[in-house]
Amino acid sequence: MGASSIEGSDDRFSAYAKELAGSFGHSDRHEPMRDYCLGLLMPIKRKSVEPMTAVMAPAEVAAKHQSMLHFVGNAPWSNAAVLAKVQALALPKIEAVQIEVLAAYLHGPEATREVRPPL
Repeated sequence: MGASSIEGSDDRFSAYAKELAGSFGHSDRHEPMRDYCLGLLMPIKRKSVEPMTAVMAPAEVAAKHQSMLHFVGNAPWSNAAVLAKVQALALPKIEAVQIEVLAAYLHGPEATREVRPPL
């Protein structure tokens, strides 16, 4: 993964989390959802709430731990609504990559510049 793919990843993740948050219902769930998703992406061995909070917020482990446990334990949202939102956000990106790969396969790497949709 090159520097260009990492550059702006915080902004892209924040935008994704903000879009996804609406499918979890009440705004009280938005921050713990973002924290939980971020924890799942972190390079730690154990993907449970306690190690995630220890790495993400060492100064406020107890509060973050309780917030994330409540988020994961109660889960009062609609799984179908969350999955539909994930699909709506991810599918266009996947299709764009497929187009680029197919163009490179058929016409060489130079052709991808012509057919590459904006990500």
